[in-house]
Amino acid sequence: MSALLTPLALRVPRRRRGVRPCDRIFVLIKRFAPEAKFIEMSQENHLILSSSQGYFSECKEGLGDFYRSFARFRLARTLAYQDILGKYRGSILGPFWITITTAALTAGLGVLYSNIFGAGVRNYVPFIAIGLVVWSFIASTITEGTNAFNDAAGILRQTSLPVPLFLLRVTLRNCIVLMHQLIILVAVFAYFRLPLGVESLMSLLGLALMTINLAWIAMLVAIASSRFRDVPQVVTALMQFALFMTPVFWSPEKVAGHPLVTLNPFYYMLDAVRTPLLGHALDPRTLTVVLTMAVVGWAITLLTYAATRRRVVHYL
Repeated sequence: MSALLTPLALRVPRRRRGVRPCDRIFVLIKRFAPEAKFIEMSQENHLILSSSQGYFSECKEGLGDFYRSFARFRLARTLAYQDILGKYRGSILGPFWITITTAALTAGLGVLYSNIFGAGVRNYVPFIAIGLVVWSFIASTITEGTNAFNDAAGILRQTSLPVPLFLLRVTLRNCIVLMHQLIILVAVFAYFRLPLGVESLMSLLGLALMTINLAWIAMLVAIASSRFRDVPQVVTALMQFALFMTPVFWSPEKVAGHPLVTLNPFYYMLDAVRTPLLGHALDPRTLTVVLTMAVVGWAITLLTYAATRRRVVHYL
């Protein structure tokens, strides 16, 4: 946790007159990825030929892009940290404003809905707190993933950095925000004195599997969004609809066997984290579905990326 929250002992000079924010990004790239090649324009004409040797070769090179992206993990983490600094520049609380908003929503809805649904406050508030924190992570990762490549268009056009690096940047950025949100769960569990047993450790596995699934979903929407600029708005609308179709506020036991539960992938990702934290054993079906989603989803994503990896920069 501390590794994500600390800026790697980063020393970036303050913005000086005539220094653009994008210049600071290129300084970070030169520091953490010195082997990355920058494309410089000159008055001479250049012709760059890039040919494909077949789909198998594209898949192999696509896997290489992911390997090179993880090899530059420090650069991705630093870019994610800089994104948060830039977004909350001048703010006193920074990303803790999201924490305060979620905490207020948890308190208000927890008291109100516990009476509407006839559930006790002690049982319902932890239920909705976990649901809101996890859903915030799910929704933000997917919606921000739509612009993962669009926001990095300037860098992708001028450097040889692998494309998946910027997906890793978005994922790590949301993981940092999630770390701030966990304060809400600590406060709720401490206030209601809820015990955490050995089964609660399964929530870490659920969180890891959920993040893996969110990564391939974000990758697919990022590729689609680079080609079709209406995708971000469509995805945002769908995530708002999915919020109410997923058991974030209501208990899945109320509609057991309904397609809203059995055919909802977000339910299984949410259940993989929430059920162990509430002291219940994780349903083997949930674990099976989440694992299957990860394997099948990443297989489809890798094949899609292999078919489009040479076109993403041109789409931008």
